[in-house]
Amino acid sequence: MKVLKFHKQLVRLVLLSVMASLGFSIQGTMVAAKTHSPISSVSSASKIEAMIKASQFDKALDSLKAQKSRLQPAAYHYYSGVCYSRKKDYRNARKHLRIAIRLGRGSTYSQQANQEIMKVPADYIKPRTGAATRFLASLFGFSKDRGAPGKAPTPTVIDFYASWCQPCKKLEQDMGTISQRYGDKVHFMRVDVDDPKNQKMVDQYEISPIPTVIFLNADGEVVDYAIGYSGEKSISRGIEKILPGA
Repeated sequence: MKVLKFHKQLVRLVLLSVMASLGFSIQGTMVAAKTHSPISSVSSASKIEAMIKASQFDKALDSLKAQKSRLQPAAYHYYSGVCYSRKKDYRNARKHLRIAIRLGRGSTYSQQANQEIMKVPADYIKPRTGAATRFLASLFGFSKDRGAPGKAPTPTVIDFYASWCQPCKKLEQDMGTISQRYGDKVHFMRVDVDDPKNQKMVDQYEISPIPTVIFLNADGEVVDYAIGYSGEKSISRGIEKILPGA
């Protein structure tokens, strides 16, 4: 009997071992399967940062593509943008950094991407300007707000911002002071780039870093812009270009 009992215990242990290896508990329910990820998200980012510091940008880009699923989307686009920027491929840098800002929603990667894109040459991050932008004011439905009934349309200043952007907060204070100075001669707008409802406007005006301010004349044409925070004087100079006699 003792031998039989021993064999039963042995068989039970073997069965339990097999079941455990298949991911089942003793009650027959599933248990968490062990996954063996050779590189965690944190270590992936650390290794990519090391490659960037070593100026191994092509190697870092290859690693990013291979480990994309392990990284946060904002992190993937931020590091990709940094690599392309260092390689002076500014078009791809702008594309990835803009996406990182959008996906990050104020995270560290979003803020770092916003700082990084400021380093990209101005020609690659400037918003749309010129006669082709006239239709955008009516497209987004705010042209009707630029003038009171019976009066000619007024120029417009649009401030693109995000709640997490510190320079944007400084600019907001300046814009408040300036708007009081000009009264109803100029229409002032603020557009939150993190609001999904504004994404089309952000894309159509090709807004990259924030804050970005664009200046529209009475016809709705963007004739000037300001990127980053540069104080009241920068805003005043833009208004002078859209408001005759300002």
